[in-house]
Amino acid sequence: MKKRLLGILFCLFILKSGFSQVTINEYCCSNLATTLDNYNEYNDWVELYNANAFNISISGYYLSDNVQEPLKWKIPSGVSIGANGYLLIWADGRNEYTNSNLHSSFKLTQSKKNPDWIFHF
Repeated sequence: MKKRLLGILFCLFILKSGFSQVTINEYCCSNLATTLDNYNEYNDWVELYNANAFNISISGYYLSDNVQEPLKWKIPSGVSIGANGYLLIWADGRNEYTNSNLHSSFKLTQSKKNPDWIFHF
């Protein structure tokens, strides 16, 4: 089931190209039957949104579900989000980037009501 992101830390970023905004748009911590990943499995995910009218490279950004560990997973080089586009990152612990499929090094849990989402450069 998709859950709208509530109580999540949204960050604004200053990049070389100027002022930009990338946010965590949605996340799913109980994907039982909605979206299959490239391994044909129902894994949990995080969706990022680029609110700009231009592409943004997010290589070197970090994603974490723990405010005490903000540098938990570094987004690999070559990753970008298109203008007004979305990017799905699988939160399944695989830690890989193959054929445009991103898999973070951590998994999500349903037991934590309000994850301390961090997304920063």
